[in-house]
Amino acid sequence: MSKIEKNINREGFTLLELITVILILGVMASFVAVKFLSISAANLYSETDVIKSHLRYAQTRAMNTNSVWGINISSTTQYSLFQNGNTSNVVILPGQEMSTVTLPTGVNFSSSTLGVVSFDTWGKPYSDAAGTIPPSVSRVITLVYGGDTKSITITQNTGFIP
Repeated sequence: MSKIEKNINREGFTLLELITVILILGVMASFVAVKFLSISAANLYSETDVIKSHLRYAQTRAMNTNSVWGINISSTTQYSLFQNGNTSNVVILPGQEMSTVTLPTGVNFSSSTLGVVSFDTWGKPYSDAAGTIPPSVSRVITLVYGGDTKSITITQNTGFIP
């Protein structure tokens, strides 16, 4: 080999290096896409947990006072906490800024979920705001996000919310 051949400067990337970089970027992009698409399911599950905690809060307030407390699901995107058996007597839930809570974009209650869930001083659920009509079956509140659904069950006589 001559001295001239040793000093040749080869610039650029080999085909193997380019394919390797493209494969690595493709794998990274697929992880990002999967993570981004699973955010919808995370929103649904986290919002379900928030609503469960709000229901438990209403139940606890009813058990610690001598008045009926409850949650009024007024539309497919909004609900509020009420006291004294009156859906107009709204109270701001802990951690919220407004008396009416609006679900995140894309998350909705199913239309069969609309209505009132109230609790008496024993924590027993009722189907009306005044706490006089016990439900004939366990109450199911269903949230929908795209094609995914998540349900909250309020046990008929005990008010247990799993």
